[in-house]
Amino acid sequence: MESLYTILSCLCGSFESASAFYPDEKHSTSALLSPEYDPSLCTHDKVAIDVVSVLLCSEKHGTGLKKQLDETVGTLGWSEMLAKRILNVLVGAIREGRDKMGPAFAKAYDDAVKEANSVFQQLVQDVRDHPLELGATVLITVIAIGVLVVLAPYVLELLGFGELGPVAGTFASWWESTYAGYIPAGSMFSFFQRLGMVWART
Repeated sequence: MESLYTILSCLCGSFESASAFYPDEKHSTSALLSPEYDPSLCTHDKVAIDVVSVLLCSEKHGTGLKKQLDETVGTLGWSEMLAKRILNVLVGAIREGRDKMGPAFAKAYDDAVKEANSVFQQLVQDVRDHPLELGATVLITVIAIGVLVVLAPYVLELLGFGELGPVAGTFASWWESTYAGYIPAGSMFSFFQRLGMVWART
């Protein structure tokens, strides 16, 4: 596991922004001048930053954290759009290093790193061999998803990570198919199980 920490510490700030990881998102300032500009995107971005701030400072996970996150989201409501932005901001926060992580976040991060090192051995090796290539972004995103498994699993469900695999037509199915060279079939489900993911029953 120590080798993965070393890799991640070397990667912080050393590769392209996560915004390039989600090509369908509008992040450039020129988008503000576009007639297609949707002001709700700014609201989702702001709430996502606030949600990640709450996660980073959390003392422990559970119903108290869920209540605090629900209050932070407020009338905007939980949605796949918000979940995608939360993941994007979370990837950036993880790149900044462990020193800004609260106790619950740091433990979730450590657990995710440990399990990623086990489940995604080939990806970890690829990142070790080629730290500036796309695999590094994929690995950081896997770690961010692992943090969400522990602290906010409902965000993963909004992204389409279902109990039986990625739900068709969602971010999860797009992401797994896009990075199939890095993410073997079924590996995310195994990763979730090792981290204790329990899907909500309706």
